[in-house]
Amino acid sequence: MVDEEEPLAKMLRDSEPPAHTSWRPQNEHVGKRWVGASGRIKRVREAPAALLSIWEATPVGLDKDALADIFPAGGGAHRRRRSIGDPPVGPDPIRPDLPPSHQEFDLHQVHDGFTVRFVRDIAEAPSHVRIRTAYETPRGNPLTSYNASDFRLFGAGALNVTVQGCQVAPGESGNELMLEVDDPDQFSITVRGFDPHRDLLVDVQKIAGSTLTTTESNDEA
Repeated sequence: MVDEEEPLAKMLRDSEPPAHTSWRPQNEHVGKRWVGASGRIKRVREAPAALLSIWEATPVGLDKDALADIFPAGGGAHRRRRSIGDPPVGPDPIRPDLPPSHQEFDLHQVHDGFTVRFVRDIAEAPSHVRIRTAYETPRGNPLTSYNASDFRLFGAGALNVTVQGCQVAPGESGNELMLEVDDPDQFSITVRGFDPHRDLLVDVQKIAGSTLTTTESNDEA
């Protein structure tokens, strides 16, 4: 496409025969009004074929990790950098993250969420637990950057939360749950429904507290 007011458009019009069926560098109007027109008209005539050859060329492999150092997806240095031409791989799974100091809890990944239990042979199980979660962010603290449009752990449109051996109540934010443990041997909570294409941070803390004032029993027999 050429701007009709540009000199190139005017030169192409001068090269057209009365039927406007082609561009002819030898047209007498071209010779009288333009210098070096033959080469320019030839390049315009060959442009469609050149573009088509580019579109039909074998595509170069897509490197999905090209910006991994700038926008990490939670795998950090453990992610394998792929080279151009490598076969594509599926999306990274959800990667719950627990600080190593939290020895009371056992966190397992499921397809679209996670499960938290007490570790085996725990010496003294806490009576109250707080769970916070958020999608990983390139910068800053994901928990403080939580957006309610991402997901909710309680209320209308909440994710699927299943618990055993405890009572659950909403926390101060939509990404927080408060748990009161009734049976440490049976205690578990599973949250599902997260976007499997995004990396997930899970923070589990034992807290000091009294009986929950607002409970929402989801106990499963």
